[in-house]
Amino acid sequence: MRYGVAECLDRISTEATVRRADVRQAISGVSTGLTELLSPGALEHALEQLPKDLRGLFAGEQRPLTPQPPDPGLDDRLRGMKEDIERLADAVSALALGLHEHPADQPLGRRGAEAAQAVNRIMLTRQS
Repeated sequence: MRYGVAECLDRISTEATVRRADVRQAISGVSTGLTELLSPGALEHALEQLPKDLRGLFAGEQRPLTPQPPDPGLDDRLRGMKEDIERLADAVSALALGLHEHPADQPLGRRGAEAAQAVNRIMLTRQS
């Protein structure tokens, strides 16, 4: 099927459930992501198969990537986030195990309390 730019934008908006006003930005983001994932020149080669007006829509601006200055605290923040996620996963696991693996003859209230205490211990390690 052949589409002009307007029809292509409308189709992408509908199919990808992206607001029509945001389609060009979405296409640009996808193109940038593909450029980073694919072998050098692969996206350009694929886009050469499109009519020239559509090729420009998908290729976007071909400007060289400018390196961003390093964020000195980024590694520490990412490490902290990773630790928080691991701690949260441990807490959820402890809660699930506490509710499901205790003897069935214990009332749920007691199992729940023991599981909550285990979660509390795990989460408190963040403060130490």
